[in-house]
Amino acid sequence: MKHVLFTLLLLACLVSAGCSGPAGTEIPGNVSQAPESGFVLNESVRPGDDFYAYVNDAWIAEHPIPADKQYYATFTEMRDRVDDNLHTLLEKAADAPPEGADP
Repeated sequence: MKHVLFTLLLLACLVSAGCSGPAGTEIPGNVSQAPESGFVLNESVRPGDDFYAYVNDAWIAEHPIPADKQYYATFTEMRDRVDDNLHTLLEKAADAPPEGADP
């Protein structure tokens, strides 16, 4: 009998508190009308037909993967930049005259 009363009391508490969520978790009304956030949707595709294209087409068009890469991430970009800088340094070192050589 105690378990039944406890279960009913717990259920009543959950029902009374379950209609409100934690502060700051409200879903915005219309996400596609937020130009200040830079969030762009492909309005030419219906979300029910192809949600992936609806959400990602604009970003994919602005961030293409280079033809010589299988993927392109932040660390890939950093590695490419380091390789370019190292290549430049080695070329400069190869063109410089050796120390102690007569000019």
